[in-house]
Amino acid sequence: MRFLSVILFVSAIFLFTFRLTSVPPGIETDEGSIAYNAALISKNLRDQNNRFMPTFILSSDHVDWKQPVLIYLLATMFKMLGITLLTFKLANVLVALISLVLTYFLLREFFNAKLIAVGLAFFITTPMLIISARIGTETIMPLLFCTAWLLSLVWYRKTSKALFLMLAAFSLGVGFYSFKGMRLIVPPYVFLTSIYVVYKKRFTDLFFFTICLTPFFLITPFLEQKYSGSIYDRKTIVFDSYQHQALYWFSNLSPSFLFVEGEIGKIFSVGLFGVFLLGTLPFFLAGIKAATDKMSFFTFILAIFICTPILFGLAGSLGYGHRLLAMVPSFLIILVLGFKTLSKHKKTCIFLLILLAFNFLDFVKFYYFKYPTLNDTKSSFGNNLNDSFMELAKLAKQNNKTPYVQNNIFGDKDDGNRFFEIAYFKGNLNKWVLGQPLPENSILLTEVDTIQGMKKVSSPNDKLSILFN
Repeated sequence: MRFLSVILFVSAIFLFTFRLTSVPPGIETDEGSIAYNAALISKNLRDQNNRFMPTFILSSDHVDWKQPVLIYLLATMFKMLGITLLTFKLANVLVALISLVLTYFLLREFFNAKLIAVGLAFFITTPMLIISARIGTETIMPLLFCTAWLLSLVWYRKTSKALFLMLAAFSLGVGFYSFKGMRLIVPPYVFLTSIYVVYKKRFTDLFFFTICLTPFFLITPFLEQKYSGSIYDRKTIVFDSYQHQALYWFSNLSPSFLFVEGEIGKIFSVGLFGVFLLGTLPFFLAGIKAATDKMSFFTFILAIFICTPILFGLAGSLGYGHRLLAMVPSFLIILVLGFKTLSKHKKTCIFLLILLAFNFLDFVKFYYFKYPTLNDTKSSFGNNLNDSFMELAKLAKQNNKTPYVQNNIFGDKDDGNRFFEIAYFKGNLNKWVLGQPLPENSILLTEVDTIQGMKKVSSPNDKLSILFN
C-alpha cells in the first residue's frame, strides 16, 4: 500500500504539472504582479516600489497588497532555479505537493494503509486544488498551513506534548499572513483549538499556545500602520445582522455550491465543477453520519469543516470557492470515514466509485483541453506572451541581435511583461514605436507582418511576428 501511495504522489505531480504553462493559457494581473515583484526581490531585495524586503508588496494599481509567503518563496526559487514562467508556476505546485505529504501523515493517524491511499486519491482529484496549484496566486497557501495546523493538533492529541500545540499556533500565525482570506479562517481555528485544549483540561498547554500565537496578532497594528490596508481591507468588512452573517456562512456550506456551482471569480471558474467533485458527495454524507453517530474526534473534525466559513459574512464572501481550500484537510478525513463506512456495502461502493471516476475524467477532459480554448478563459488570462518573449530572446542570442519589442505590445502597466523582461532579457528589452527606424543588427517582436528591409523569421502566435535586419 505504501507503493500505491508513491504511485499516487507521482500521479499528483503529473496532474499538477501537465501542460502547466499552457493551462491556463496565460497569466492574469495578480500573477503578473506577484511574479514581477518576486523577480525584483530575488535580484536586489527590493520590490517595484523600491522598498527593501517589504513585508507586503503594493501592486501597480496601488490598491491591492500581495502577501509575503508566496512572494518570498518565489524569490528563493528564482534565485535557485532561474527566473522563468515555469519556475513561477512550480512554486504553487510545490506547496500542493508538500500539503499532500502532510495529508499522508494526517490520514495515517486515523486510517490504515488502504484508506490512506483512498484519501490521497481524493486529494489529488479535488478540482479546486488542481486549479489553485496551477495559478500563481496565494490561494493555495491555506491548504498548506491549515493542514499543518490540523496535523499538529492531531499529534498533540496523540502525545499530549505542548510542543505540537505550539507548532499548531505557529502554523496559524504564519498562515494568517499567507492569504487575505485567512484573516477570516484563523480566528475560528484558534477558538476551536482553545475549546479542545480546555475540554482536555490542559490549561498550561493553552497558555503556551496563546503565547506562541499572540506575537502574530500583536504585530498587526504596526503592519497596518506601515502598510495601510494590507491586513484588513476596511472597505469590504460588513457588520450586519446575525441573519446576514448566517446567510454567508450557510451559503458557503451549500452542497450545490461546494459540489456543482463552483467559482464565480473568472480565473477560478470552470463551469459546473465545484470545489469538490460531485461524485464525492455520497461518501461525504456517509462520513457526516459516521462522525455524528457518536461523539468522537471525528465529530470535532466535522466541526472544523462546518466552522471554516463562519466569518465570511464580514467580507461578503459568497461564491468564491478558491477561498475554501482550508476546508480540504477536514473534508478529506470525513470523506475517507464515509468511504470506510460504505465499503462494507461492496456493490454500492463500486457503483459510486465508477460514477466518481467518470466525474473526474469529465473534469480532466474539460479543464485540460476545452477550458484553455474558451474565450472567457483567454480573456481572464490575458497575457499569453511568454512564448513570444522566449522566442525573441532565443533568436536574439542565436543571431547576436539587439532585441526590441513594439511598445504597445509591451504596455506601460503590464507587470506580466515586466516579469518576462527580467526573466528573458535581464531587464534590458528595448521598446520600439511603429514607424520609427530601427538600428542595424536588431530583432523585433511586432504586430506588423512585414517591414521594409527586415526579414521575418518567426511567428510566435497568430498576431505577432519576429523580424530582423
